[in-house]
Amino acid sequence: LLVADVDGTLTRVTSIWEHLLRELGKWESHGLPNLTAYTKGEIDYAEFARLDSQVFKGVSRSFFEETCARIERRPGMDMLLKRLKKRGAVIALISSGLDVIVNQIPFADFLICNQLVFED
Repeated sequence: LLVADVDGTLTRVTSIWEHLLRELGKWESHGLPNLTAYTKGEIDYAEFARLDSQVFKGVSRSFFEETCARIERRPGMDMLLKRLKKRGAVIALISSGLDVIVNQIPFADFLICNQLVFED
């Protein structure tokens, strides 16, 4: 059994949330202030998540998919996962990140992550 984190472990991006907010040009104005308020205990996790998710309102699914597709995985990760899978390993990916990046990692049997929901 291999259990692995995704952001910063299998990928070169340590936080998909920060990466996406930077791509949108919203890290300094929204992401960093929200993170700072959360780490200082000024807001709880539910409010932190709500504020972050509001920034993404109206952003297309294709933006997320295309941005995540450009994120490099660490060298040799795909080969390692392939070899482990070939030898019968069960691979579980756990992330506080998003399904759009986790779903792009091959050979996983189980995925535990935040799922983006798109309406309309």
